[in-house]
Amino acid sequence: MKRLLLITVIFLAAIACERHSAAEPPPGTPTPSATAPANNIEKKIDWDEWTAKGTIVLALVSLVVGVWTALLLRQTKRRADEAENVRTMAACIAQYQELENKLQDTVKPMTAKRYFEQLWNLHFAEFHYFKRGFLPEDVYALWVRVRYDDYRKPDLKLGLTEKEGWELAKGYLRDKAFETFVESWLLKPDITDFEITQLLRAARRSTNAALKS
Repeated sequence: MKRLLLITVIFLAAIACERHSAAEPPPGTPTPSATAPANNIEKKIDWDEWTAKGTIVLALVSLVVGVWTALLLRQTKRRADEAENVRTMAACIAQYQELENKLQDTVKPMTAKRYFEQLWNLHFAEFHYFKRGFLPEDVYALWVRVRYDDYRKPDLKLGLTEKEGWELAKGYLRDKAFETFVESWLLKPDITDFEITQLLRAARRSTNAALKS
């Protein structure tokens, strides 16, 4: 971008120098009275030529300004998107940490039913944040991997396993599309990180297609 601006400035300077040198007649030039008609024709030709050059210069300047503005707008949007992603991630992490802390609360203990409803409700929100571009793919893929691994642990949470908790959450959420998405990876005997990424990309593509239609 800076190189294009520099070329434009050099071009303008060259035109200005050429115009200045053309305005000074060389030594021995005939007197104006002897060549008045010819000079008038030459001046008209020069004017047309400079008009054409000026139009080119204006077009180049407009192009440079347009490209520069587009790049600035694109950079501004990218930074705004990145800031929004950070805020979304921070909010999701804070909610998850708060929920996990409640497992240790002996004063106001949660019920197992309420815990798993909130856990999967949070993941439901994360899923829709991801599909709409508010969560980076690698971050959400990691969270999916954590859910997949936890689902296979025999540990009890408030008296229930993760498998029992998911069955409770399905009845609470009652969202068939989300249920289908989750069970496409949750119930697999084994799944690679690559397969998780492919599933996430397919989900995002379907959302983008639905928004465009």
